[in-house]
Amino acid sequence: MFVPLNLALFCAIVVATVIGIPLYGYYFGFSLFDWVLFLVMYIVTGMGITVGYHRLVSHQSFECPNWVKACILVAGGWADAKFCPHMGRRPYPPSRQD
Repeated sequence: MFVPLNLALFCAIVVATVIGIPLYGYYFGFSLFDWVLFLVMYIVTGMGITVGYHRLVSHQSFECPNWVKACILVAGGWADAKFCPHMGRRPYPPSRQD
């Protein structure tokens, strides 16, 4: 269902980010810690979405201990789970054709 307010908020956040991050970098600069944290979080949240939400939850393509599953899913939760293409839209059980 299309909600115009959601689109407006999404666009506002994107515009604020695209303008705000370079302005911050121009006026204050980014430290090495900022860049390292960016890279680490980019990798961790990307793996959480692709390995956790997509491969583990959507396709059930592997098994792991519960503590590993919890860590992967928390890392995926740090990203936006809407980017996983299968979450919440599967009208049938997963199969080999997925």
